[in-house]
Amino acid sequence: MAIWTCFAFKGYHPKERHVTYKYLGGIYSLPVREIIGAFFGQLYYVRPFIGYPMQEPKPVVFNKEHFFGELRVLLPEVDVIPRFPWLRERLDSFRTDDWPYNPHLTTPDLTEFSGEIDRFCLMDGDEIVMEWGM
Repeated sequence: MAIWTCFAFKGYHPKERHVTYKYLGGIYSLPVREIIGAFFGQLYYVRPFIGYPMQEPKPVVFNKEHFFGELRVLLPEVDVIPRFPWLRERLDSFRTDDWPYNPHLTTPDLTEFSGEIDRFCLMDGDEIVMEWGM
């Protein structure tokens, strides 16, 4: 199966609605799980010292139509999706991206979607391997 990571929305399974973070292809998920786990472990460890926990989550609104070739997507109204450059750099060692990271919601039929991102998921096809709260 294909290994990939994403931000998931409250009340939705990632296969229904998600913002892809990184597609990794057919690699084994254990090293990726360890890297992501270390990242979120460190993030939560330092939060009390840098002003976290974060404010109450606010819905992210996706309403800007965009196309990647023939693939229709919605871009967020305001760019608030976390980029986590340290994590991307580590995951790039498994597979580099085919295009620059541009957070979006893939949807063939919606003109607008609003939802709260509440977790980061490591996926194997449509199955959640592991998830971390945000």
